[in-house]
Amino acid sequence: MVKAQAEMRKAGYELLDQLGHGGFGLVYRGRPLNNTPYTPSQPRSDTVRGSSSCGSESVTSVVDLLGYGQISLGNDDVFTLVMEKPAGCLSFASYLRRQAPLTESMAFFFLEQLVSIVMAIHRCGWVHGDLKPSNLLICDPDQLKAIDYGLAREVVNDQCIVPAAGGTLLWNIPPERINGAYDLVKSTVWSVGVIYYCMVFGKLPFPSLRKAKNSPLRWHHNISSGAKFMLQRLLDPEPNRRVAIKDLEQLIQTNAPPSGVLEIRRLLN
Repeated sequence: MVKAQAEMRKAGYELLDQLGHGGFGLVYRGRPLNNTPYTPSQPRSDTVRGSSSCGSESVTSVVDLLGYGQISLGNDDVFTLVMEKPAGCLSFASYLRRQAPLTESMAFFFLEQLVSIVMAIHRCGWVHGDLKPSNLLICDPDQLKAIDYGLAREVVNDQCIVPAAGGTLLWNIPPERINGAYDLVKSTVWSVGVIYYCMVFGKLPFPSLRKAKNSPLRWHHNISSGAKFMLQRLLDPEPNRRVAIKDLEQLIQTNAPPSGVLEIRRLLN
């Protein structure tokens, strides 16, 4: 910790308390020294260059990437990301634990934003790689933001085939993972479906990958035909039948609940 603090000070940041950890790294709170931007000593060309912009297009649903690079900790070079810490945000996982199941209108309201996040990242040529409620924040009463890009991968020719990948079982690893290599683009669509199902029913759709491959979806209470259709298209166990990522926006636009979203904005404000 002392060595890391010293190296980050050289890079222009003071490392403060630890906020959390995951399978691929630690997260610390920090602050800039003298408002100096982070200048990496050994930049990597294969890493996301910015999380909040793609060319000239602003992506407000993604936390800002302020800097990136490597610091030396003894014999190890550690890759670091310096990112925005949004103020006044709530983990979407915490929100769902308290509020799910949501009304269809509320679930659709967040589904629209989730699809917008996925498409913004996809148009930049990447996939998030670890979509789940704990990697989403509600930063305003009505705005989701995606965090934690440690498993992000570049998309080539609308595909991102991996022999194996990290992630969290059931949230973002689809049933085709059982057979080995799979497409992270198609698994991103699966993740959207799992999150939407949890919003609607307050529980995971399947207890295991094998159940996900061989068992039909269960409807724990009555939902509209549009919601059922979206879930069936998002959570099709056959990846080539699953809705394509390029068709996500059309899918939700044509199956919106009749009550609309304005009602939700009034409830949240």
